Amino acid sequence: MFELLSPYELMVGLLTVLWIGLFIYERELRVEMLALGLLGIFLLPLSFTILQNTDVADGFTNLAFTDLLFTYAIASLSGILFHAVLGKHYHLLPSKKRKESEDSLAQWWLIRLLLSILFFVWITLLLNLAFGMTLAGSVFVAAAMLTIYIVSHRHDLLYDAIASALLTAFVVFLAGELAALFTGVPISISIIETSGSIGSVPTDLLLWSLGVGLLLGPLYEYVRRFQLK
Repeated sequence: MFELLSPYELMVGLLTVLWIGLFIYERELRVEMLALGLLGIFLLPLSFTILQNTDVADGFTNLAFTDLLFTYAIASLSGILFHAVLGKHYHLLPSKKRKESEDSLAQWWLIRLLLSILFFVWITLLLNLAFGMTLAGSVFVAAAMLTIYIVSHRHDLLYDAIASALLTAFVVFLAGELAALFTGVPISISIIETSGSIGSVPTDLLLWSLGVGLLLGPLYEYVRRFQLK
C-alpha cells in the first residue's frame, strides 16, 4: 500500500491523521486550528513564489493539493500542540482599564491576527530578497523577531513559544522519519529547500517548522488576549 504513496504524501497523511484526532479531542482549540490553518493556506502561494522565483499566478497553478494540506496541517498543529501535550487551557486576562477604542479593536481578533501575519510576511520577504537568506532561514528569523515583540508584552508566552517550536519540529521530524521508513525514500518537498538532512528529513524543513511553531504557538493567545492556565 505504501508503495503507492511518495514519502512526502505519506508524511502529510500522518500529519492529517494527527490533526483530525486533535480536532475531535480538543474542542476548545477548534477555532484556533481552523483560523491558523486558513492563514497557512493564504501564505503558501507566497512562500512558493519566493522559492521558485516565479509570479503569484504561477505559484497558485504549480501548487498541489498535498502542499495545501501540508501547510494547513502544520499551521494548525503549531498553534495547539503546546496545549494538547501539556494540557494547557485558556482563560481571559484580568480586565484592565483601557480606552473604549482599544476594547473595540480587541474584538476584531481575526484582523489583528491577519495583520500580525502580514507583518511577518514582509519581514520574510525582506530577509529573502534583500539579504539572500533561504526561505527556511527567513521564516525562522522573521518568526523570532515577531515572537520577541510578543514576549516583550506577554512574558507568560515565552515558554509557549519555545515549546511550540520544538514540538512542531519534532512532529514533522517524526512523521517524516516514519514516512521514509515505510517507503524507503528520504523526504523531498518542493516548497522547502533541501540543502542537507537530519536522518531522512531535510534540515530546511525542520528549521521552517521551528519558525512556524515559534510564531504561531503564542500568536493566537496574544491577539485574543487569552492567558494559559
